[in-house]
Amino acid sequence: MKSKIENLVGSLCLASGTGLLAERDFGLVKSLINAMHLHEENGCSLTTCGKFLSAFCELHDETVADRIQSTENYGRGIYGWFVSKLFSSKHPFLIECQRQDSRDVSPLLRNTFVRQIAVVEEWARTDWIEIANSLCSRSLQFTNGISNAENEIQESRRKKSLNDIIGRLQRGPWPDLANDLGDYIYRFGLPPFRDATAFKIKQGSWPVIEAINSFDSFDLNWLEFNEGRFETIIENTERFVLGLPAQNVLVWGPRGGGKSSLIRGILTKYHSRKLRAIEITSADYADFSRVYSSIRETGQRFIAVLDNVSFHRGDKMIRDLSRNMEGGLEKLPENLLFYATSNYKDLVDREGDLGQGLGVMQMEENTNARIENSIRPEIYDPQQNQRIDELRALDDRFALKVFIDLPTKSMYESMIRTYAERFGLVFNERLINEFNKWRMRHNHDLIGGRTVRDFIYYYAGCQSTPKTED
Repeated sequence: MKSKIENLVGSLCLASGTGLLAERDFGLVKSLINAMHLHEENGCSLTTCGKFLSAFCELHDETVADRIQSTENYGRGIYGWFVSKLFSSKHPFLIECQRQDSRDVSPLLRNTFVRQIAVVEEWARTDWIEIANSLCSRSLQFTNGISNAENEIQESRRKKSLNDIIGRLQRGPWPDLANDLGDYIYRFGLPPFRDATAFKIKQGSWPVIEAINSFDSFDLNWLEFNEGRFETIIENTERFVLGLPAQNVLVWGPRGGGKSSLIRGILTKYHSRKLRAIEITSADYADFSRVYSSIRETGQRFIAVLDNVSFHRGDKMIRDLSRNMEGGLEKLPENLLFYATSNYKDLVDREGDLGQGLGVMQMEENTNARIENSIRPEIYDPQQNQRIDELRALDDRFALKVFIDLPTKSMYESMIRTYAERFGLVFNERLINEFNKWRMRHNHDLIGGRTVRDFIYYYAGCQSTPKTED
């Protein structure tokens, strides 16, 4: 037993600062090993046993808590906890594996990872409960009680590749599987980008990216009658996913036309091809560029989604957003695009301003062309055109501006048919009449996909509600 503990103490020197474990996790292991060493050196006493049992319970309780929250089965007990940490590690080798094949990563970085992963494997294969029972008889009943009470986690969302590499890790040795682990990270990424489709920015002393656990997915097949315009955005997204040049997109048009649903549908469609989204709210406009480094180090491609955007002139957030989208010294991540939705073609309200006489004209040099009707007005602002240019600067950040129109009467009646059939409802003239009464009663002056959807939800719910007898 003494030699086991001495080996564990020695492993701390090799593992310190590896980055394989987060600082807190490494601290838990370090505290337990040091407490074991103290107990071995000084024997059983109230002090040594207390420190040892406290460190052991802290590590064990952390492993149980992590497994309860996990959606994957990495193995039982403390061993599974170490394996789960391996698949979420921020080690520089694994971070590089998100962007390129593991065989293309620097050999020096790979060799460092191989040396350090051997230490973590030693910790994972250590029978910590056996050591605890051998060291201190007082811990026997207590630790066995903890072990037997550990919750069994229902397995879900198993990936064949994940199960395969976990099985090979169990057979070991881990250093021989460095490239296989790197390949898995290259394909699926590191948390939080591994499974989540969409993210938000959590503000603090330094903004961080946080997964949206319940992404509102959407089937693009539910959208109708703007297919040609939708295709422009889908083709742009396809180029982006393939790593080809693509542009920022502004999707604008009347409310209820499916602008936001289109963005969610695109994210749903391309999730399996490493497309992710970051929701950018007005609270993020000033400093969302501070998450660019996190975006760059991933193997995924990101669409920054700005939903329902519009500004009043003079709003200081206009310049914040414009600068962070383009115009600063920092280069934008190549794996980032901006998709915005708005009811307005002009994102900044110009309050009816029109260009006055004597404005800027783009003409060939050395011409004597006269400017007709350029009489100086009574109230003349010589910089008005420049002011308008400043307001339009944000619009110019979006190279593609796609208009999504509301459907005509025949179109939205066809949409009612589609929704009704998917809900198992009979489409007939009576259903159309019910829709018209419902939308007038509830003051739906503009009819789009949202209005049709809400009506069908309402109607299907009424049809399913049990009738009560008086």
